[in-house]
Amino acid sequence: MTKRYKQNPDVAWRTLEGKSVLVNLENQTTLMLNEVGSRVWEMFENAHTIEEVTGQIVADFDAPEYDVKKDVEEFTAELLEKRLLLEVADGG
Repeated sequence: MTKRYKQNPDVAWRTLEGKSVLVNLENQTTLMLNEVGSRVWEMFENAHTIEEVTGQIVADFDAPEYDVKKDVEEFTAELLEKRLLLEVADGG
């Protein structure tokens, strides 16, 4: 089964000039994101796989797929650890 991820509904966030600030209202965790991190975060408004996000970031930023996938995997792990992102059932 492919893992899909989605924003935690307890996270408030705002994007301004391509940069985002995330705040988990449950545990007060805060994270500031650059333009690429913001784009990844925005994609997780709906449930996506790491592969889907990687493909979109490669297209949006004309970046090498290998590097992007590694970065998306690491960033996703950080978001999960801080409970900013949740794993959802496939299709959810």
